[in-house]
Amino acid sequence: MSIFYKKSNTEGAKSLFDKSLIYDFRLRDERYENLISFEEAEKYLYGRVKQNYIPMEPNANLPFSSLSQTNESANTLQAVSFVVDAFMEMSNQFLKKTTIGQISTSDPNLSILEVKKAYESPKMLYNSHIRTVKDGIVKQIKKSDIKFSNFEEFAHAVSPIIIKMAKTVPFTYSGFIKSRYCPMTVSGLVIEIADADCSDDENKIRTFKNSPNWEFYLNVCKSYGFSVDANVPWRIIADIGSSEMLTYASRYGYTTTNSILNIGYSEAQTTFIPLMRNLLLEIYNQSKRQYQVINVCSDGTTTTEIVRPVEYSVNNPDSILSDMKTLKLYMKIRMAEDESQFTDVEKQRLNSTIKQFYRMKGLLPACRKFEIAIAATFNESGSLTDLVKRDKIVRQEEQDVLSNT
Repeated sequence: MSIFYKKSNTEGAKSLFDKSLIYDFRLRDERYENLISFEEAEKYLYGRVKQNYIPMEPNANLPFSSLSQTNESANTLQAVSFVVDAFMEMSNQFLKKTTIGQISTSDPNLSILEVKKAYESPKMLYNSHIRTVKDGIVKQIKKSDIKFSNFEEFAHAVSPIIIKMAKTVPFTYSGFIKSRYCPMTVSGLVIEIADADCSDDENKIRTFKNSPNWEFYLNVCKSYGFSVDANVPWRIIADIGSSEMLTYASRYGYTTTNSILNIGYSEAQTTFIPLMRNLLLEIYNQSKRQYQVINVCSDGTTTTEIVRPVEYSVNNPDSILSDMKTLKLYMKIRMAEDESQFTDVEKQRLNSTIKQFYRMKGLLPACRKFEIAIAATFNESGSLTDLVKRDKIVRQEEQDVLSNT
């Protein structure tokens, strides 16, 4: 066990806390504003939420390119194209400096940059996650011996299970993207140049902070528009609010932070809502079973009835749950996932407002309005909204959308 730095997260709570303070003090350097802890406040949501804190995912408008600086031959690692451009040019600077002997060539991480990890598809990660969640729900249904003859009975009985589980394990796509189950790499803005243990602070200090190339690394990252994660110093993150990174982004038509977020990324609920009923139907089909009901007749005799749950077509999921019921359930689950600080009165008022909005605009717009409402509690200083003024966001979004049609 290290005296000053944690080697893993298995030590006692007080020891971990004290050693984390030592690590933070040792690593921090006010000269480098691009050395940032992405564990603080809402910074851990960077690249996963829009300016209004609605969870997002890259869409087809955002170009991706392969990263050639890797020995991971089994996989083709990718990132957003302008991030790749900036990284490749930065890598060339490291190569030049090692060639002429201006930086150490013995450093395994900070001499020749080698990509170990980059973009991960949020959809693929969510699909893997939700399979485990579904299995857990089905097991709970069977363990509790819950019986139902149709989807309405199923939804009534199972909704409390999903909502309770959602408080600790995300169920919706939006909840997943906002959670710590989802890595920063889903943004396409993140590149990792080492494959090391994030919990081993002693190794971080020894191999990065104490490297003769450390200050060069921080300076060059800043000059190319990258931040360095103080908790994971081999992780570099494209700062889409920096003029340096926007210079690269402009090659692809993205001239502002807002244009990147508004055009290159889509809100996560627009993907999930159309699939939500299919997901519930899968759980229904996996947990339904026939059962016996004993009926007592007026003369005191009994009859046995075999109840076979209704079969539903996966091609017509809308028939199993109305838009209004889908909206109500979605709001309950998202409230549980986001650990909303709303009072009961505020929740009732919000639900009433969203339902009225649904009657005017429909399901998807109502879900979006709801996401904006619950995301407002995350709007604190030191987070993504620092990049832009909130009073400009709506106007800029409208301009970007109009110019892209």
